[in-house]
Amino acid sequence: MDRETLMIKPDITSMIKGERSGCLYYVARGLHVYDLKSGRTIQNLPDTYYSTLAVSNDGSLLVCAHPVRTSVEMIFYHIGESLSEQKRVTLRTPVSVFDPVVSDDDRSVLYCGDDNTVWKVPVSSGDPKCVFRCRDNEVITSMDVSDQGILISVFGIGGNISNSFVVLSDLEGSIVNKYGFTAEYPDDTGLRDICCARISEMSFVCLLRSFIKTERYSSLQTVQLCRSGTIPADRMQMPLRFDFQPFNVSVCDDLNYIAVGGVVPAGYKNKKVVTVWSLPDLKPVFVEYYDTLRSARFVKASSTLLILSEKQHFITFP
Repeated sequence: MDRETLMIKPDITSMIKGERSGCLYYVARGLHVYDLKSGRTIQNLPDTYYSTLAVSNDGSLLVCAHPVRTSVEMIFYHIGESLSEQKRVTLRTPVSVFDPVVSDDDRSVLYCGDDNTVWKVPVSSGDPKCVFRCRDNEVITSMDVSDQGILISVFGIGGNISNSFVVLSDLEGSIVNKYGFTAEYPDDTGLRDICCARISEMSFVCLLRSFIKTERYSSLQTVQLCRSGTIPADRMQMPLRFDFQPFNVSVCDDLNYIAVGGVVPAGYKNKKVVTVWSLPDLKPVFVEYYDTLRSARFVKASSTLLILSEKQHFITFP
C-alpha cells in the first residue's frame, strides 16, 4: 500500500485527479487547477464558487456543477494543458451535496438535485432532461451510474419501512427493477437505505441502518441485480456489520475495493472514519480515523483512494 499526503489548502471541499493531465482539480470556494509536477496552482476558474466535480472516464472532460441562486449551472471543460470552457447548461434544480456523475460511455452527465430529481445532460447537445423524480414523502440518499443503468436509493420520510427502496433505471429513467427491504424482526424500526453502489456486473451493496429499541446497527448488504420481490434486511450479515454511522461509499473502477466513510459514536468524540474492504471477499484492508472528513472516493481508472480531511491523502491499494 502506497501513501502520499499533501497540504494544498485546508478548506478544500471537492477534489478530483486527472490521470492524463497530471493535475488535481479542486474547489476551495472556486475551482482551481494544481499541477502535481511543479507543486503549484496554475489556474483559477471564474464563476465556480462552491461547485462539485466529475471527470470523464477517458480523462478529456471535467464537469463542474455550480450553484446559481435556485438552479445549477453545469460547466463543461476540455482537459488539456489547462482547462478550457466548452459550454454551460442550466438545470432547474437546487444544488445538492451530490457530485455530478459521467456515464460509462462518456456521452452523458447525471446530476441529482436537492429537490430529489435526477437530471441527464448529453455531452454533445447539452439538452437537460429530468429522468427521475421522487414523490413528496421521499428523498434520494444516493445515486450510482454504471453500464447497467442508474442505481438510486430512496428513503421514505416518516419511518415507513416499506417506502425505503432502491431503483435501477436505464439512462432515460425507465424503471428496470425496484428493490424493497423488509425488517428482519417485527420490532425493528427506522430501517433506512443509506446509499448503494455497484460492486460487480451483477450485484450491488446497500448501506442499511436499523434502530432496534435503543441500539443502532449499520451493515453493507449485498444484493443481486436480478433479484425480485422484497429483500429481508440482514443487519447481522458478517463481516459487513460495523459500529459507525456511514455517509459515504465509493467503489474503485476495477471493482477490487469498496471504501465507506462515516461518523464514530459520540464516545469517541465524534471522530470520522474511513474503512476499506477488498472485493468480492469483503475483507477489511484499511481503517483510519480523522477529526474532519469531507469525502473519501477512488480516483478514476485506478485503485487510489483520495481522502479529503484536514489534508489531502492519496492511498493506493495493490
